[in-house]
Amino acid sequence: MAKRGIEKIRGFEDFPCLEVLWMQENDITSLNHLDNNFRLKSLYLSGNRISTLEGSSLKNLPNLEVLFLANNQITDLGIQLREVQQLPFLQQLELLGNPVAEETNYRQQVIHRIPSLKVLDRHVITSLERVLAAQMARHEGWDVKPEAPPPRGRQFRTVEGRSEHQDENARNPRCQSRSTNMEKTHLFWRYVRATTCSPSKVST
Repeated sequence: MAKRGIEKIRGFEDFPCLEVLWMQENDITSLNHLDNNFRLKSLYLSGNRISTLEGSSLKNLPNLEVLFLANNQITDLGIQLREVQQLPFLQQLELLGNPVAEETNYRQQVIHRIPSLKVLDRHVITSLERVLAAQMARHEGWDVKPEAPPPRGRQFRTVEGRSEHQDENARNPRCQSRSTNMEKTHLFWRYVRATTCSPSKVST
C-alpha cells in the first residue's frame, strides 16, 4: 500500500492476525487505528508526514520487532523514546531523515533507552556502542528520575521541637487524656524494671 496518497491508517480492525504492514511514501500524519492489530511484527511507515508518536497505537503493539519511520517530521526525541520504549521486542528502528535524528547524542540515547534494539538506522549496534552509551547516560543523567511530588493528605510541620500533630493533641481533650494515660503507663513500667533489675542486698 505504498505511494497511494493515503492520509489515514484505516480499515485494519478486521485483520487481527496481520503481522506485516507496508504504508510507505503516503501522506499519513499519525500512527493510529491499529489498536486491534496486536500481532503486528513489522510496520513500515517511512516517507509520510508523521510528527509525533505520542498517543499513537504503539502501546497496543507489544509484538512489534521492526519499525521504519524514516523521512517523516518527528521531533522531540525524549517524547518519542517514551513511546518506543513500550515495545519490549523491538529489534530494528529507523528514524533517519527526521528532526529527532539531528538532536545531540541521538544515537547514544536511542541505544541506551531501547536495550532490545539491534539495528538503528540500518547500522548494527555494536557492543562498544552500548558501553559508550551507558557511560554517557551516567554522565548526562539520562536515567535520573524527577523528584517525586510530596505525598497527598494532611502534612504536619515540626515547630520548636513539637509537631502540629502534638499541638493538635494538646488542644483535643480526648487526645490529651490518652497521652496522659500513656505517660503514666510508661512511668509504671520504668518503675517495675528498676525494682526488678536492681541488685538485691546481701545480708551478712
